[in-house]
Amino acid sequence: MSLDPLVALGTLIFTVVNFFKYLSGRNWNGAITQAIAWVAGVIGIVIFSHTPYAAAITIGGVPLQSMNFWSQLFIGLMATSILSTLNEGYKALDPSQTAEKPKLLPRLSFRRAVVATPVVTPTPPVSNNITTTGVPPHRTAPPA
Repeated sequence: MSLDPLVALGTLIFTVVNFFKYLSGRNWNGAITQAIAWVAGVIGIVIFSHTPYAAAITIGGVPLQSMNFWSQLFIGLMATSILSTLNEGYKALDPSQTAEKPKLLPRLSFRRAVVATPVVTPTPPVSNNITTTGVPPHRTAPPA
């Protein structure tokens, strides 16, 4: 058995886990970008499977045009997950951030859960009838 299908399935699982991390961290830009990539990948595979070129692509010995919808769905998800994982690896190895792209949804990327912090006003010091000399006002200071 070849390791290629296991690697492809592993990248799909890795990308699904990252997708749920985006959702739980409220990183809407990452989550929506990944969802759009998956939808585009599936639509692209389904459309491509109806072209004359689909006979030339075989996966597991089965031509793309002969695969049922579920196989095409899986291949569309898997292909975009592989590309997303490669892109994540490239961004991790790129110290100059040349792979950085603008946010797909810039407004949504900054919406985070905001915890309200109470405003604390300083309280005036409590007076206990001690003057700046440290002696109560009705007494006189000891001779120096």
